Amino acid sequence: MVSKIVTSVGRYAIKKIGNKAINKIVEKIDEPFAAFNREILSIKPLNVGEDEEMACYRQYPNDATRCRAVGDRIREEYRRTGKYNPYSKKK
Repeated sequence: MVSKIVTSVGRYAIKKIGNKAINKIVEKIDEPFAAFNREILSIKPLNVGEDEEMACYRQYPNDATRCRAVGDRIREEYRRTGKYNPYSKKK
């Protein structure tokens, strides 16, 4: 009876540990492949606040500090909340 309990617990532990190990191996294999795809397909990372900053430069071409502040404010909000909507019309 005791051996059956130990065996059952052992099987459960092996399943849990084995699944985590397999997931970790798949992640390690997938990381370089994903980076390679990004490079080949030229997928660019998200440039938070870039569009808003460029729109500010078009509106105020001689006020660089103001436009940098617009971009910095949007990036800071993105760092705090993790949300970014490039089409929002907030000012």
